[in-house]
Amino acid sequence: MTQSDSLYRALVCAPIAEFRHYLYKKSTLQHICADLDDGTHCPACPKRDGEQIVLLDANFGLVRKASSGTSHAAPHHGNRMFAEDAKVESFLDTYSDASKPDEDCSDFQAGSKIRSKNKQTKLDVTGVFGATCRHEMPLQFINMTQGERLGYPVFLIKELLKQAQDNNLQLRVIYDIACVLKSHLQVPRSGNAQENLSQHLQFAIPSFHIYGHKTHCQILYSTRRQEGYVLTDGEGMERLWSYLRPFFRSTKEMTRSHRLDMLTDGILHYARRKSTDIELSICHRMEKAEKMYAEADKELEEIIAQAPVPVSEEDILRWDKEEKETILQHKRRPTSTAGPRKCEKEYVMKLTEFHALREEIENAEDGSLSDLAASYSVLKGMKEKLKTMEAKHKLGRRWKPSDPKYQRILKLVDEEARTQLLDKARTQAWELAYLLGLKVKYPDGQAIAVKLSRQLKTSWKKLVLNTTTSNGPHNRPSFPVPSPVQRQDNLNGMYTPILI
Repeated sequence: MTQSDSLYRALVCAPIAEFRHYLYKKSTLQHICADLDDGTHCPACPKRDGEQIVLLDANFGLVRKASSGTSHAAPHHGNRMFAEDAKVESFLDTYSDASKPDEDCSDFQAGSKIRSKNKQTKLDVTGVFGATCRHEMPLQFINMTQGERLGYPVFLIKELLKQAQDNNLQLRVIYDIACVLKSHLQVPRSGNAQENLSQHLQFAIPSFHIYGHKTHCQILYSTRRQEGYVLTDGEGMERLWSYLRPFFRSTKEMTRSHRLDMLTDGILHYARRKSTDIELSICHRMEKAEKMYAEADKELEEIIAQAPVPVSEEDILRWDKEEKETILQHKRRPTSTAGPRKCEKEYVMKLTEFHALREEIENAEDGSLSDLAASYSVLKGMKEKLKTMEAKHKLGRRWKPSDPKYQRILKLVDEEARTQLLDKARTQAWELAYLLGLKVKYPDGQAIAVKLSRQLKTSWKKLVLNTTTSNGPHNRPSFPVPSPVQRQDNLNGMYTPILI
């Protein structure tokens, strides 16, 4: 840093920061009476014995360059809004967040994909992770240094949960990838003395972000499909980021202390605006809720009246509950441990391919020597792999196609493959029907309608591909296949059987 830069910061930046902090102290007077509100408490959220909705999100624009100098003094606000960096880093160093994301949701790689590695190394703060309440009052924030790791929301949730449990509050968390976070929290961790946080929380996904998730996530995690979230859209953090985003032009060049003070002042100003207008906001939301309730009640009466069979509100509530229970049962479906070992199934499949190729070579008509040589080479490689499997798993002599055990396992593998294909096709067809019903609610051209159109196209392609694969020559049944009615079980009882 040049001498002129040092003088500029000492004579201009520091006095301005001091003056801003003086105005803050003057407006709150908390330095005189610690019991006064410091501008961080929401007037509308319950203080004890209730439920609090918390919104989580990350902003990768509020960065700091590593070359922006060092701080010689602590921030004026201390850790009023931002958690201590050393405490966060210490938590991340001992926390493993490498668990596999939900298999039906997109991979979680938010922070590491938006900038190149060269640019990443020039930053010592890569963004800010924060939380607000449902009334958009800021709660707490974290400086990120490693992209949007799952450790950041876990750390913030643990801090918020401590405060909530002290006041006997139940937390409801709204997060862009709440499905992934909940699955992550349910994974047991050896050597990490941590209680199952998901038992103390309820999760949801913001109402606009939900359309970027798979259909079963939309049903299980939408704020519009869960009780207790009412008309909260969960997009309050996006509105806060919209206000804070322009700060990056100056804060990226600041020292750590000045940057924290600047962002804290901005957050406190935003909170003051929200708390000042909160009575108007609540009245407006109440009017909107009453209007939507009347419209929904009228629309529900019309739907029930037009139904071809007698339907009541209790039936609709029961269907909604059954729909969610079916999805949860499908996700929790246990893997059977009885029957043949996995290695035996793989061995039978390899052996079947080996016999099929050998039969194809024996029945082949006179062709080019190069084709026969290639087939013999593949057959030789398969033979060596079979020998390796037989030795590794102690399978004894090579099984013959006429052996009862070979026939039994081959039939089991064939039935399992067809059951999986049929279940997959049912799920895809149900998802397609759900998205079609959802799409008609939004006019063409709306952002949500465009997202749903993309999902419809993707779901249709998957269904066509699965059906083509099922009907392909490589999937012809080796044994009599049960009809869909015979194969239908309690899990798929609410799905319409699909003939493939």
